[in-house]
Amino acid sequence: MATTNVVDGGLLLLKIAGTTVAKATSHSFSINMATRDITNKDSGEYVAKLGGLISWECSADALYAIDAAYGFEDLFTALKARTAVTVLMMRTDVSGDAYYTGSGFITSLEVTGGNEGENATYSVSIEGTAEPTKADIT
Repeated sequence: MATTNVVDGGLLLLKIAGTTVAKATSHSFSINMATRDITNKDSGEYVAKLGGLISWECSADALYAIDAAYGFEDLFTALKARTAVTVLMMRTDVSGDAYYTGSGFITSLEVTGGNEGENATYSVSIEGTAEPTKADIT
């Protein structure tokens, strides 16, 4: 049964190549539209715009674990190979819930190691290469 009301953020997953990014603490999905300036002498005192290209990206923060089922090393391998990855965004694994999927390139991968007693973390950013599609979990 599909999730109702406000979604618990802990349910949302980021999957790459069908595998959940291990030990993720947060992730985001954003879709943006550029605009084209069409300001002209008839526009008066205001800038005039039209819609332009649409792009999307997603990112995740995770705890760094060397033995993670799908973690930093896997992401590093995909980045180094310059291989597009299939991304499933905002996925809950609850039957009937919608999610988005698309192809993208890993554009950034960063590891942070704090002081003793602090968790090591990493972040990953992925830029989409085409339109993401919406699907339902069955």
